Amino acid sequence: MSEVIGQQAENTTFLNAQLLNTSGTPTWPDVFSQLATEAKDARLKQYYATPMISGDTPLKDVPFVSIDFETTGLNAQDDAILTIGLVPFTLSRIQCSGSRHWVVNPNRELNEESVVIHGITDSEVKNAPQLDAILAQILEAMAGKIVLVHYKNIERQFFHHALINCIGEGIQFPVVDTLDIEYALQRQQCAGFFNWLKRKKQDPFVWVMRESDTAYRRIILTMR
Repeated sequence: MSEVIGQQAENTTFLNAQLLNTSGTPTWPDVFSQLATEAKDARLKQYYATPMISGDTPLKDVPFVSIDFETTGLNAQDDAILTIGLVPFTLSRIQCSGSRHWVVNPNRELNEESVVIHGITDSEVKNAPQLDAILAQILEAMAGKIVLVHYKNIERQFFHHALINCIGEGIQFPVVDTLDIEYALQRQQCAGFFNWLKRKKQDPFVWVMRESDTAYRRIILTMR
């Protein structure tokens, strides 16, 4: 028994090290393989069992799914998800036929301040399904894909805490954060402007190619 507990602790330590290491991208196929053995919920286990692409997959071959949440607030531990929208796509095609949208019952009254922002009312969520009822559909749409978000702390943290409250365990998944990419490009553009002021402006073609390469590497690094 002590050997089993020791092995579980060792696995957890390895997984946490992968996910918390900000110097590089976690090896998501390995992370998913381990999570598939640890997950208790059958739907979550099936999600992790779906093969995840490796970090060296060419960007043109990466399957993405763009996900956006509306929430009752900004605190993932205290607030709840109100709507979930998703659209699968690749670099060459937006798969509109696979797009989905759900209104989720948060099991609480909505405060007026948040209603002003998201425009969702109590009458809309009153008869909406709870997260547990649509979880299988959401995970099926995410399976095998890299999640695209704008500010990963919303979708990742809210989904993680929502599942802890719903099924007793959270979720991990790779994301590309467009806010991170935007921030990196803006910093690069500012640097280029100041270089120009210093009469060190580079050839425009070289600049564009370098910017594209940096954006690509930024995408790979934000799959965490």
